[in-house]
Amino acid sequence: METIMPVLSDSALTIAAALLSLLCAFAVNSIRALTAKLRAESSKLEAEELRELADEAIGRVDDMAAKAVKTTEQTVAAALREQVKAGYANQEELLALGRSVCAEIKANLHDDFLEALRLTVGDVEAYIKNTVEAKVYELKQRSALLLPAEFIETE
Repeated sequence: METIMPVLSDSALTIAAALLSLLCAFAVNSIRALTAKLRAESSKLEAEELRELADEAIGRVDDMAAKAVKTTEQTVAAALREQVKAGYANQEELLALGRSVCAEIKANLHDDFLEALRLTVGDVEAYIKNTVEAKVYELKQRSALLLPAEFIETE
């Protein structure tokens, strides 16, 4: 029984990780489809200037989210995540970190960009949050492509 429990535990964790990855992939795909839809809808806007501004705003949010996520991961998030795993910090601190990244992006957007986003996406905060989550997922996927030491066979 003692030898079965670690195997079952590892199997359950592997299955949970696979399901979480599948859910995240679905979320990223949905966000990409939404971005494509938003770009298509922005092309329908009557005013050429507003359309260009909306496209620029969408690109700016995407760029700012990518940079903010990479910077946060490099400076704070990785260490905080390890502290959460070790029990020294709680999940709420990670969530607060994500909220601060979203707030930073919104604060750095020009008012014209915010208005253009409101006209094209509606809920600017939700769009920024989804974009940040997509960038976090993409960063994790790139990191997951590196071969972890636990999968390297040694004798």
